[in-house]
Amino acid sequence: MGNKFLIPAIALLFLLSLSLKAYAGLVYVRKIKVTGAKKFSNSRIKKLILTDESKWYSGIFKDKPYLKESLLKADLERIANFYRSQGFPYINVKAELEQVGKNEVTIIIAISEGKRYNLDSVSILGNHILSSDVITKELKLKFGAPFNFNILPELERRVKFLYACRGHPYAKVHGAYSLNDSTQGVSLTLTVEEGKKAYFGSSILHGLEISRPSIINRELAFQKGEIYAENKLIISRLNLLGTQLFELVDIRPDSLELERDSVPIKVTVVERSPNYVGANLTFSTNPNYDITMDITGELGNRNLFGTGRAINIKGISQFELFTKFRNLKNRFIVGYYEPFALGLKLPLRAELYFDPGNRSESEQYRIQRFGGTISSVYQIDTLKYHRIAFSYERVDIYGITDSRLAENIKLSQGIRIKRALVYLFSRDRRDNLFLPTGGSNFRAQIEYAGFGGDDNYLLLRAEWARYISMSKNLIYANRIAVAGIGNLKRGEDVLPHNRLFLGGGGSIRGFAEKGLGPKDSTGAPIGGKALFLMNYELRIHLFWKAWATGFIDIGNLWGKFESVTPSQLRLTGGWGLALITPVGPLRFDYAYHIRKLDPGVKPRWHLGIFYAF
Repeated sequence: MGNKFLIPAIALLFLLSLSLKAYAGLVYVRKIKVTGAKKFSNSRIKKLILTDESKWYSGIFKDKPYLKESLLKADLERIANFYRSQGFPYINVKAELEQVGKNEVTIIIAISEGKRYNLDSVSILGNHILSSDVITKELKLKFGAPFNFNILPELERRVKFLYACRGHPYAKVHGAYSLNDSTQGVSLTLTVEEGKKAYFGSSILHGLEISRPSIINRELAFQKGEIYAENKLIISRLNLLGTQLFELVDIRPDSLELERDSVPIKVTVVERSPNYVGANLTFSTNPNYDITMDITGELGNRNLFGTGRAINIKGISQFELFTKFRNLKNRFIVGYYEPFALGLKLPLRAELYFDPGNRSESEQYRIQRFGGTISSVYQIDTLKYHRIAFSYERVDIYGITDSRLAENIKLSQGIRIKRALVYLFSRDRRDNLFLPTGGSNFRAQIEYAGFGGDDNYLLLRAEWARYISMSKNLIYANRIAVAGIGNLKRGEDVLPHNRLFLGGGGSIRGFAEKGLGPKDSTGAPIGGKALFLMNYELRIHLFWKAWATGFIDIGNLWGKFESVTPSQLRLTGGWGLALITPVGPLRFDYAYHIRKLDPGVKPRWHLGIFYAF
């Protein structure tokens, strides 16, 4: 009986809610039309409009959009600003409302574009310290291109900054333009009042409760008495944020309006809590595995006794997720960080670690590691750095299960001492880490193991990747990598866990992870000594966050240097799909073999986080 009345009652309430909305005094927007746009499409103009129009489902699954006068006014100004930025100083935009129902309207955006003007000339007046050519170059304007009529304040700021970086923080700049209606050209004039030269004064520190003042003073890129340079304030701020000791850093001159010869600098910081406990879950890919997952737990103190020194204890477990789930590695780390070693800006990091019985890269035996590393990084700039590290490692090889393993590996059971020196150079010019559209990335590594240890080898590795935006929706990317490792002690060979591996979603697709190169009698990979790799990709934007990829992979891994020959290069190709997520691209690649040098190897799917390179 109750059900007979329940459904009609719900329907009645739904209709009543619609009728209440209709009499709420709101004016709804049925449609938005654009008229008068000639240089730009109507769809391009409508992308600038935040006022929404009704869809077929409006009023059913969501409320109908209603007219907001303030929002519509902001839309008109947004369209006008867009046109002014594209060279239309006489743009006129207005909105008309057309009644189409009792409480519904169609908004008609009427545009009168006017003439379009290009930049003809730039004149700099009042400058003596800096030449007109230097200032004009800093403006980064294109002659003959449509002039952005919104850019005058930005041009004034650029010139003032140019002077402030050269000892003149009190410079004033006034910009103006004139129009030539016959040629539709713009003549830009910037008038400069250079002001007097100034010097850095005392630093005024605010916000320090834990850290010592020396931490801030040693990170400042300027000293009292030096010629004022505003770019050094920016560098100093980045230096302080790079210490990881502060949530917020603000550095600015104090009271520039007083125009003093010596400019005091006000440094304000908000400190982070020194003690921390954290855990995180990260997903990544590398040349040996499609997707790996790292579970990390950490606790430490990032600011010991207010000195900027740090200690931490960390545990890491790494798992392979695809094509099978397994634990790859476990490691426990105790670390110490010294930001200024030997009184120099030379950060030094020391770590002790313990790996409890991880599988070797060849998975033919277990390796228990205990060791330590001392490393230092010299940051050349934000794009380039040098890293050097010395490591001591005690390796216990045990659990060899296959009697057919090479004799030299079986003889290596027990304790081995490894002492190694590693040098790394990195230059990363990519414009985006997740989806690079331009720039390049270069890394070179040299590793020498010896110094009286049981392992004696030299490893050389270099990798270079390039990214080119061929159009708005098309990116070309390529990578080349070479590596070689050789034993330096006669009569010994490089053990498999020190060798190179290749194959999988991060290197040569179409092969299993580490599936390319020398294998033992059971078919298990044992690693190689010479590696060559080339990748070519075209990345095509499809829609929303979806991208398609076409790729070709070339390369091989050889067990001996004398075996290296181009005839043994593997060649695979395929296609892929990628979805750009907040944590990086999630990609699916399908690869097949163009050169069929490996009987029985079939096309293969790969799932990965991030692009292969």
